[in-house]
Amino acid sequence: FFASELFVPRLQDFVAEHPEIDITIDTSDETPEKHPNTADVSIRLFRSPPKFLSCDRLFSLCLVPAGSPSFYDNIKVVSGRIVSSFPLIVHESRPKAWSQWEKTARMRIPSAATVICFDSMIAVARAAERGMGAALVPLQLGQKSFDSSNLVQLFDHKLNTDDSYYLTCRPEQRDAVAVSAFRKWVLQNFKEA
Repeated sequence: FFASELFVPRLQDFVAEHPEIDITIDTSDETPEKHPNTADVSIRLFRSPPKFLSCDRLFSLCLVPAGSPSFYDNIKVVSGRIVSSFPLIVHESRPKAWSQWEKTARMRIPSAATVICFDSMIAVARAAERGMGAALVPLQLGQKSFDSSNLVQLFDHKLNTDDSYYLTCRPEQRDAVAVSAFRKWVLQNFKEA
């Protein structure tokens, strides 16, 4: 989701600045909480910066309840309890995110809410855009969908997670010309102020 929504749309700027640097992008998420052995650099979600790697924190993962405009129009809340149909769209890596949101938002989700589970955040966001239910979408990564009104924020309360996006590389590669140029560009474009 980071690659498709934030990284790739801006990548042409880096390529224009550094046409001499070859780039291979792997968006598979087979090694969560690890820096892939074959990668010069990676942008990954970590709870804390991994030891033995050079790490730059970019921004924290904040999830917001989102859905299509028509889904939003049909939500009914009475005394802090959602009383309308409220299917939950869930990312399989965060099965408890909705219960965490419910607890911190002090909002009750229907106990009989149906659950639709996906293995990618892109699929979660697209299902929400199509009105299939409510999804917890990363605020920064979903901004394009919010700006275009394909998604709307269903409630004001956000779920701040313990995870952050980090740019990582092996310490011995940090000062390599290509890695240094890429690192500088990523920090300029994606680091939270």
